[in-house]
Amino acid sequence: MPAASLIFPAYLSHSTVEGCLRSLDEQTFRDFEVIVVDSSPDERTAEIVRRFPEVQCIRPDERLLPHEARNLGAQSACGDILVFTDPDCDAHPEWLSRLVDAHRQGRQAVAGAVRAELGWWHHAVHWVRYGWWMSGGKARLHPEAASSNGSFSRALWEQLGGYDGTHFSGDSKISWRRHSLGHSVWFVPDAIVT
Repeated sequence: MPAASLIFPAYLSHSTVEGCLRSLDEQTFRDFEVIVVDSSPDERTAEIVRRFPEVQCIRPDERLLPHEARNLGAQSACGDILVFTDPDCDAHPEWLSRLVDAHRQGRQAVAGAVRAELGWWHHAVHWVRYGWWMSGGKARLHPEAASSNGSFSRALWEQLGGYDGTHFSGDSKISWRRHSLGHSVWFVPDAIVT
């Protein structure tokens, strides 16, 4: 069984998914599986994912919202650590290693940083709204984490019952449930996706 399961939704992600999967090939931590849940109306994303034979591609019959797709991927996952990202995120080579290290130190929920490669206006907006989540900060506890760079121990995931798949705010809702059970997120600023 792999130590970690990397799960992400895809919907018309044919322009970004290859870069994401190539960045996962470059991870220094190697004991993981990758599950892509592609609910695109066509085969363009799935055709690219099939170029990576080690990646499991799940193709549901209907369009799924992102958190619903993450839940479906988690049902097929074998790892003790469930790691979530997005098909337009590229992971730093040490990304997974740093998330897994935090879990091995006893953390049940871990989130990494996002390095936004955007223009100055979008960068400023991200700093105002999500400054704690940007790279360059300090490791610390935080009440919330985004699903583009977050992870759960399987035990905590099962206790929480997964994301609310009916809303785009599923990452906030699971954060509130987790926090109400006494689990904050350990933020690892050098576990970076861009």
